[in-house]
Amino acid sequence: MKHLKFYFQYIKESMTTDIDGLLDSINDKKIDFYGIGLSNDEYINKPIELLYEDANFNTTMFKKNLKKGEIESTQDIENFLRKDIDMKFFFLYSRDETVLNNPNYLILQYYKDNRWYPIEVYSLEGKIKNFYEKLTAKKIELTDNNITYKYETSNSGNNWLLSNKEEKTDKFKENLETENIKELIRSGAKLKIIE
Repeated sequence: MKHLKFYFQYIKESMTTDIDGLLDSINDKKIDFYGIGLSNDEYINKPIELLYEDANFNTTMFKKNLKKGEIESTQDIENFLRKDIDMKFFFLYSRDETVLNNPNYLILQYYKDNRWYPIEVYSLEGKIKNFYEKLTAKKIELTDNNITYKYETSNSGNNWLLSNKEEKTDKFKENLETENIKELIRSGAKLKIIE
């Protein structure tokens, strides 16, 4: 339980992933709205904010002894490196547990390729670790002009150290801060999450 508290800190500090990699980490637990007692037709294509405030959704969750965590957005997280992805999500917990316990469900919606995708529901069954590990990368590769620059961090993504120093340039320096990494990505460098 105390580990989950640290995961919540990581999500606010160092989210660095692409949506496909994140969803792959929990893909085998995907369910539909019927799995939580609701109709797919009524909810799947709503914006997640409307679902979060929907009276029927909230009543059904209450009857199922579930409560909502706060809604989160990657756009509000300063160190999220991929600004081309917007993901909004919240967790559902048993009402008799705190948010420091493992959630039962993850509800998420993401914007990719110039459109919002339908809301997805995941049954977590205590497997939240995979989700947060994908959000807290420690090693990345940036590729530009067919040269790959390998960076590592030990402080939640605030500073990045080039591990293949022989590739150092004026643009891909030995030490970079998160804002420098974001700027390189905006300038066309390709990001790959390693770990």
